[in-house]
This record gives sequence, C-alpha cells and structure tokens, in this order.
Amino acid sequence: MSILDKIYHEMYLKKLPEGEEYLKIREHAYAAWEKAAAILGPEFSDEVWNDLMALKTAEDRHDFKEGFRLGVLLMLEALSPAAPQ
Repeated sequence: MSILDKIYHEMYLKKLPEGEEYLKIREHAYAAWEKAAAILGPEFSDEVWNDLMALKTAEDRHDFKEGFRLGVLLMLEALSPAAPQ
C-alpha cells in the first residue's frame, strides 16, 4: 500500500457538503435508487450498489492522490527560486 493510500484510508476524513442543494440532490438520488432497487430485485440491486460504491471509492482515492500531488507541486514551485524572465 502506498503512503498516499495509507493516509487516505487511515487519516483522511472526507467531509460531505452540508448545503441545502447537496442535501436535496442526495435525497433525490437515494429516492431514485430505491425505485431502481425495487425493479432490479434485492440480489442484483445489492451487486450494482456495491459496484457503484467501489467505483466511487476508487474515484475518491484517485482525486485525493491527484490533489495531494498538485499541492506538493505548488509548494515546490512556491519554494523554488523565481525563474528569470
């Protein structure tokens, strides 16, 4: 496991938005999922849900790593001597 994976899984606490717009979107998405799950059936809806959550987790981990790398690059640039113009 890379150090960034370790930080992400053990130390990074993702905070979800608390705004009214986010809560409304989340409520709508969960209601839509409940309708879909009723059509798909419990076994297949669980499989689809688990696959979607695995995908979301992989995307979140990727975004965290890219953000971390961008932050490091910005710090390195800020600390390096200014390039002659």
